[in-house]
Amino acid sequence: MLAVHVWGYIPTDFIPGNISPGVWTWLVYSGLILFLYQMFARSRPKFLPSLAGSCAIGLLSQIITKFIAVILWSKPEYSMVYGTLSSVILFLLWLNYNMVLILIGAYFLKHWRIRREK
Repeated sequence: MLAVHVWGYIPTDFIPGNISPGVWTWLVYSGLILFLYQMFARSRPKFLPSLAGSCAIGLLSQIITKFIAVILWSKPEYSMVYGTLSSVILFLLWLNYNMVLILIGAYFLKHWRIRREK
């Protein structure tokens, strides 16, 4: 969503217009995760495994986001159970799933480094 918002402020001749907003969101989210892995790790992981992991996590996050959106907009029974809090509950679930994905990626990079050092 951040990528789509930023895309509105960038001149149209700077960004190719034939790329969908979903792809831009995936690329920006993957870049943010790659930045997290490269800058905030105790020992800097290798770039290619970090790039592959961040792209995979970005794709899984997009899938989770689409799934949560389908639940939120097409299942009125869900809001009948939780009432007005259904959006908040789904947002917290989405946030939890994305944070778990980021931690799984960090776990993978840590064990990738340990196996490569042996």
